[in-house]
Amino acid sequence: MTNAAIHSTTIDDHVHLCPRCDSSHFVDYNAPPELTRRAIACGVYPPALSRFDNETDICSHCGTEEALQDYAHLPLTGPSDWPLVP
Repeated sequence: MTNAAIHSTTIDDHVHLCPRCDSSHFVDYNAPPELTRRAIACGVYPPALSRFDNETDICSHCGTEEALQDYAHLPLTGPSDWPLVP
């Protein structure tokens, strides 16, 4: 798996574009172990669960950002402000 392949919309139906930032990808938990290992080696990690609705998978960077907003008691960025609709 090349870095160019990682930056496409989906790979093997297991790597997805983050709906919150529209720029990072994540590999889903149902991906085969070999695909997960290759994705992680390219900097694509398993998803975080959005704190906004506790249902939507988002990239780990956005998950960290939401955790920090929550910790600081700041309002979470809701899906209406996301570039992609989950």
